[in-house]
Amino acid sequence: MNNIQYYNNNAQEFYNRTINADLSDNYKAFTSYLPEKAHILDAGCGVGRDTKYFLSQGYQVTAFDGLTEMVKLATKETGIDVLHSTFQDINFKKSFDGVWAQATLLHVPYNETINVYKKVHAALKPEGIFYASYGYGSDIIQP
Repeated sequence: MNNIQYYNNNAQEFYNRTINADLSDNYKAFTSYLPEKAHILDAGCGVGRDTKYFLSQGYQVTAFDGLTEMVKLATKETGIDVLHSTFQDINFKKSFDGVWAQATLLHVPYNETINVYKKVHAALKPEGIFYASYGYGSDIIQP
């Protein structure tokens, strides 16, 4: 079973395990660099936990996930239309003040990493901020 099959088959279990994760330090570090009412791209939004938080703080959010079941859960959780897309398929140009990628880029195949980072960079407005996490933890590296 590959990652896509695993997460689609276990989406509700993943939701139950992650929906209440405390990422307040990460949110604070990220949003401290954003202007008021910034437009955020939640890249690989999973179940929509982070999108929901950013929306509750007054940010405009565009969210996508590559997994059908995650898109369904995130749309229900957030009340917005979550896009069904992968990192490899995004094609935004200077659209976002911030890109948030919480524990998602680890799913990008190694040979596609550079192209994906170029797409993320292209999606950012000048002076935009990019947050990437490769799992849970408390170490925060700031620019």
